Amino acid sequence: MAASLYQSAEQLANDPDIFRKTNKFKTAIDDLREATDATIQTERVNALKDVEDIRARIHDSTEYQHATQAAQAKVETELDQVAERMQHIPFIYKMRESVHELSERTYPQLINALAASAPRPKTALAGEAQVPTAMTTDADIPESRQEETPRVAVSFATISRPHTKDALETKDDVDDFLDAYRRELIAAIENGKKILL
Repeated sequence: MAASLYQSAEQLANDPDIFRKTNKFKTAIDDLREATDATIQTERVNALKDVEDIRARIHDSTEYQHATQAAQAKVETELDQVAERMQHIPFIYKMRESVHELSERTYPQLINALAASAPRPKTALAGEAQVPTAMTTDADIPESRQEETPRVAVSFATISRPHTKDALETKDDVDDFLDAYRRELIAAIENGKKILL
């Protein structure tokens, strides 16, 4: 609809007798402005919904549930700031860019910050004397009692998509591609990554 309104306004603007059609031109421009504003508002609603979807995923995460209240509050503040910025972005491409940034970079960073804030379980067995942490090394703690290194959250989009062929045309092509992708995902997990979908 906006494209046809734009064409109509452009035709009027290029008409050599535009001075006789100023009322039509003004109406065309007003209609175009209204359609553009409606499109921007729809995009803004969608962008804010995306922010809230990511907020819900963060709230459902074990990292959020085990994080300190201070870390949870910091995440809420960050997400509130993103939502507030969305309210004032005048361009659709900037809104989409901001949502992409939130999804691909900020979301994993927030999950990693929450994971880092979670209290670590004690490594000593019950009844053993606590050794000051400055003097304890992983080599001194039996492997069964060493803390598991927290995984680093990354966006699914950051996992390299394998290049098996230029196009998928057969069932075997799909199977080969999915097998290669599976290996990439497993390699990322084996390298300490937590892949956020």
